[in-house]
Amino acid sequence: MASVYLSVTLLVDITAKAIAKLIVNKTPEDIRNKWNIRSDFEPEEEEYLRQLNEWAEVKSSIEPTSVLLSHFLEESLKE
Repeated sequence: MASVYLSVTLLVDITAKAIAKLIVNKTPEDIRNKWNIRSDFEPEEEEYLRQLNEWAEVKSSIEPTSVLLSHFLEESLKE
């Protein structure tokens, strides 16, 4: 990324915030579909990894991390 090479930290911060805003509350599948990203895993491998990391999945209808991240992004973009 040119902004990193040129040490333009403000541009790096703004870009990171913009990308974070685009992917907040999205599933990996949603993100892959939006930017046409092909999964590196076969369906069987992906299912195995989902089961292995089931503890990390949000089960409730309220996603506290996403809500906090959304609030943080809104506040930082106001600056």
